[in-house]
Amino acid sequence: MDDAATQLLILLFFAIVLAIIILPIVALVVSIQARRKVSQQLAILAQRTAPFASPQETTGGSADDLLKDLEARIARLEAALQTGGAVPQPLPPLPQPARPSEQPPVEPSTRQPPPPPPPPAPETPRVTAGWSAFPSQTIKADQIESVIGRRWLGWAAVVIILFATAFFLKYAFDNRWIGELGRVTIGITAGIVLTVLGFRYHRRRWRIFSQILTAGGVVLLYLSTYAAFGYYHLAGQKTAFTYLAILIVETAGVALLYNAPAIAIMALVGGFLTPILLHSDRDQYRSLFGYIVALDIGTLGLLRHWPGLSSLAFAGTHLLFWLWYGDHYHPQKLWAVMVFQTAVFLLFLLVHVIGRLRREVLTIETDTLLVINPFVFFATSYYLLNPDHHDWMGVFAIGMALLFASIARFFLDHSPSRPLESLLLIGIGLTFVTLAIPIQLKSNWITIAWAFEGVVMLWSGIETKSQ
Repeated sequence: MDDAATQLLILLFFAIVLAIIILPIVALVVSIQARRKVSQQLAILAQRTAPFASPQETTGGSADDLLKDLEARIARLEAALQTGGAVPQPLPPLPQPARPSEQPPVEPSTRQPPPPPPPPAPETPRVTAGWSAFPSQTIKADQIESVIGRRWLGWAAVVIILFATAFFLKYAFDNRWIGELGRVTIGITAGIVLTVLGFRYHRRRWRIFSQILTAGGVVLLYLSTYAAFGYYHLAGQKTAFTYLAILIVETAGVALLYNAPAIAIMALVGGFLTPILLHSDRDQYRSLFGYIVALDIGTLGLLRHWPGLSSLAFAGTHLLFWLWYGDHYHPQKLWAVMVFQTAVFLLFLLVHVIGRLRREVLTIETDTLLVINPFVFFATSYYLLNPDHHDWMGVFAIGMALLFASIARFFLDHSPSRPLESLLLIGIGLTFVTLAIPIQLKSNWITIAWAFEGVVMLWSGIETKSQ
């Protein structure tokens, strides 16, 4: 049984090695074939449109040359009619023969000078619709084939390489072929090699392939650092954290250099996974909160021009906070938590205000974060503060309403060209007023306050003529 299992593992290993070797070659061959097919179709298109090109054959200007030119034009028209193609556009007029020895005599001064010749009409394309439709469909199909060959097979090859390497190394580790330090060294070396190769192919303008190699190298460096700390205890927590922080910054720099949002997403995901991977029994919540805020500042300052990065940072921040909350929260840490939550809320709000003042293009993502951010902050604060400070929760909601009403007023004064965003801010403020009423009041006073609020909103809409 053991011999059969060993033979099966050996066959699996060789199959994986063959896949590692063959798949990149297949991807490269498919890419080259697609490029050749595109070149061939472009050459065929050029040959088929050549008979309808405007002739430039009047070299000497003699009567014989003009006769030959006219015969060539008639032959092209007959060929087009016989093959069933469309008749080409009217050809430019034949140039008149003009030899230096046959210049006309000089006219007497009493005759009027001839009028200037009219400007030549712009040439019209002579490619018919039947010819132009054929190569466009072929190029589109080749582009699909190129995408499959260069992108999908490339990413599949990287995934297979990672899994094959992981299985092989696990088999080698289980049999004690390689020690702990050697395992980590292999992972770091492979990660550095892939990253360097990615930079090399980036300089060659191989955009997709360079991103694939760089992404694989970054993943190996993350895993190797985590293995050195979490499994083999070859590095302390501070050392591993420092190394991963440097790796995150370098990955973000590479993403900006390559203009690659995929690498930026990997850097951000790795940044939020670092505290989870380097988890320890000692709760260093102040360092954790400072690290998350610094990560958000870097993301919103450098990477937010790519769609989805701001939302990913917002989701990762609160997900990481609630994971910490479930394991380590204590009422004594309440004010540190409130400072962290307030800093995150103001950071995302301030970034939106600055982008608004700089007249950046607003998207669905920015508007969504503008709405979600205050309510997540209020819900978290209410959950934490309500047990001991319920009497102040209504005041807190009114304060949030005044804050957003002030921002709306500020936008209307300094940039009135976007009234819908100001109305959105006013709506957020009115929502907080509506929430403050049942939080602070009781019984019939809630209904009376809501009715009064409705009358005030109706009067405001009539006065401002806003539907």
